[in-house]
Amino acid sequence: MPDHPVPQDRPPLDDAQRRDLVEKAGYGSATTPPGDLTSATQTSPQVGPNSLSGEEELQDSWQPPRGLSTTWGPYFEAMFPPRPVTAWINFKRMSAGVNIARRLWDQREEMRDEYEAFHGTNHAQWPAQHPGIVLDAVQWVAHPACLACHWFHQGVAMQKADWQDRAAELALRHQASDGAYLFAVPMSDL
Repeated sequence: MPDHPVPQDRPPLDDAQRRDLVEKAGYGSATTPPGDLTSATQTSPQVGPNSLSGEEELQDSWQPPRGLSTTWGPYFEAMFPPRPVTAWINFKRMSAGVNIARRLWDQREEMRDEYEAFHGTNHAQWPAQHPGIVLDAVQWVAHPACLACHWFHQGVAMQKADWQDRAAELALRHQASDGAYLFAVPMSDL
């Protein structure tokens, strides 16, 4: 049995007690404490940090530095092409977007290591000069890609029943064309 009363055993607070509690909690008299739905002076919540009512200025989106063009940079650029965005979207691209691109690149590198362990590190001796793969390390979208070059497809929605076949077909097109197939189909068409 707890030493303190259970919340539902307490009588409701009157206005004076509520004001006193608000003052002690540090909310001040002009603001509404979180969870207090009885006050008539509430402000509408913001959608995200720095959210404005559609009046926020757009800025050029962040892109990875050119030095990353030999690693996950092209993956990021394929998924998040340059365009004007809000500060919040730019922040999300620089944080979550980078994490997604890096995770997909890491999966590609793991697959390349396995391929080289089986076929050797001399790429000229590989059975295919542009081995196609499907990256699925991030939920909802499978990305056809290449083990030999930086070709990376925007992706195939995993909600579709035949997503594996569609993604594999694109990867195999790139492989069969010896890297010449670079066509990017919008995800809505896949």
